[in-house]
Amino acid sequence: MVIAHTLVAAYRPEPPTKPAKAQVRGGETPRTTQRKSGILAQALVTSVGIGLVGLIATAVFGLIGTDLSRHIALGFFSSLVILLAHSMMMFYFIGKGKAVKDAMAEGQLSGDHYRRIAVARKPVFSIGTIAMAVTMTAAILGGGVDTGVLPPMVHATIAYGAIVANIAACKVELDALGESGRIVDEVNRLLGL
Repeated sequence: MVIAHTLVAAYRPEPPTKPAKAQVRGGETPRTTQRKSGILAQALVTSVGIGLVGLIATAVFGLIGTDLSRHIALGFFSSLVILLAHSMMMFYFIGKGKAVKDAMAEGQLSGDHYRRIAVARKPVFSIGTIAMAVTMTAAILGGGVDTGVLPPMVHATIAYGAIVANIAACKVELDALGESGRIVDEVNRLLGL
């Protein structure tokens, strides 16, 4: 009887406490959330960079033409990495915009911060989508070259275009990350955090 009473008391939930003013959902402070956001942005930029370096190395292996299996394997892997990185970058900016919008609503702030986030992320969606489409096209046409349906020059030309498009997307993503970081810092300053 005493054991059962002790077990019930041990699993009884604590009464809800009023959160401190500087806490957000999940019990984290805005500084902790901002630090995690910075780490996520660094991971996304790193994955875009790894994918881009892989695409360049793939082009070099294809240009040399001596190690076709390495060219195919690295091209397939690099295409998947860069596609995942760009799509995750887009989701990151969607979440960043929502976070700014929610913080402004909760803090009863007025201003154009959400609109500025939307303007900063707009080129990421357009150029990032183009880079992903050209990268997928190059990878698919590589299969056509492997089966002998297409001449290698068609695949090579589109692959070089994919590298250029991914470099442009990387630059736009870096600019958007910098601008969104400045906007988030401004919102945090207005909230007194």
